[in-house]
Amino acid sequence: MKKTLFFFALLILTSIAVKSQQFYISVGKTNSAFDYRNSMGVEPPNMRSAYYNSMAIGFRTKFFTRSLFMNLGATYNSYGAITSDDAFHDFFEWDLTYLGAVLGFDLNIIKFNSFTILLKASSAAEFLVHGSETHNSQVINLVGADDFDAPVFFYRGGLGFQYDISDRMAVFADYMYGKSIFFKKNPETLKIETHNVKLGFLIKLFKKPASTSKDNDLQAKLEKFEQRMEVVENKTKEIENEKNEIQELKEDVVEIAEDKNSLKEDIEKALFNLDSKNYNVKERNGKLFVIFNSDMLFVDKGWVLSYLGRNVIRSVGDVLAIYPDVKSLIESYTDSKPYIGGFLVDDKVSLSIKRAIAVVEVFNNNPKVNLDNIDVVGYGDLSPTGNNTEEGKAKNRSIVFILTPNPEGFK
Repeated sequence: MKKTLFFFALLILTSIAVKSQQFYISVGKTNSAFDYRNSMGVEPPNMRSAYYNSMAIGFRTKFFTRSLFMNLGATYNSYGAITSDDAFHDFFEWDLTYLGAVLGFDLNIIKFNSFTILLKASSAAEFLVHGSETHNSQVINLVGADDFDAPVFFYRGGLGFQYDISDRMAVFADYMYGKSIFFKKNPETLKIETHNVKLGFLIKLFKKPASTSKDNDLQAKLEKFEQRMEVVENKTKEIENEKNEIQELKEDVVEIAEDKNSLKEDIEKALFNLDSKNYNVKERNGKLFVIFNSDMLFVDKGWVLSYLGRNVIRSVGDVLAIYPDVKSLIESYTDSKPYIGGFLVDDKVSLSIKRAIAVVEVFNNNPKVNLDNIDVVGYGDLSPTGNNTEEGKAKNRSIVFILTPNPEGFK
């Protein structure tokens, strides 16, 4: 059975070697530990691991893709363990050497210049070529012993690191963790657990042939074509992104228009009892202008809100509470007539500012109104909206709400 399996592995190794691209050889150390149970299921006490030598040689070739490699080779590994029983003054030591055939796969997961990190996995069938068990001073040869006559099957996995020295040679190091399974079933069970670290050389058997001028021209054309395709793909992505942005802008415009109409309807509903001579609602440049006559809002042409004026401003605040993300600018205007209503105001600009602040103070009583989105400005008679006639001066005496809808604020 041993000879048949080994001959079969050698045959596969020879066939792979013919087509292989790389040859490797490595040496290292193996820390092995035994998980042994006798026929009664009892584990020896004080079982300790030990370090032994390890060697591997074989061939490596690409497997379907550039990043995956298959390797097939031969291994020469030593394993062992030490245990003692102080109660019976017994000392045991095992020293086992196996020759095996290994099939493995390496996957390049990270490559940076000449440095590569690999994910590794392998399986191996190994056969005992030398083995001894030392019991106190007695040494027992285990070759041919019934418990160790069966081949051992190992599964291993780990990480590898490779550095390319040149086009033809690389050095590598890897760590592999493994566990064994015995083919033969015995009342006693033995599993070997290994931690293996190896260093080695990798030789590339076939150098890449030199490119002809025709090949170079074709390669140059292919590179130019790939560059053009990349430019086209980038332009296509840009156009697609622009289309998406235009569509989003269209949706925003529609949303702003819908929300502006909704805001206008709510303002008009809140002021439906108010005489239309005292206010006006206009739309301009995507904004809503709500214009009030100051004579209606304030007492004796001062800055104190009348009963009606306070109710009107409170109604506007109730609407703004529904739309907390609407930006509000309160502009206050006066006519050019001198103000003689009190000593606290020096000019018309100060009067207009006090009126705007009086409006905000009403809003402040409504906790749902977002005061962070409200700004005020007092122009006085510096920016008249009407002419110098009595009708024009009356038009100048106004409080103007400029409302700017924000589409993100509407649900």
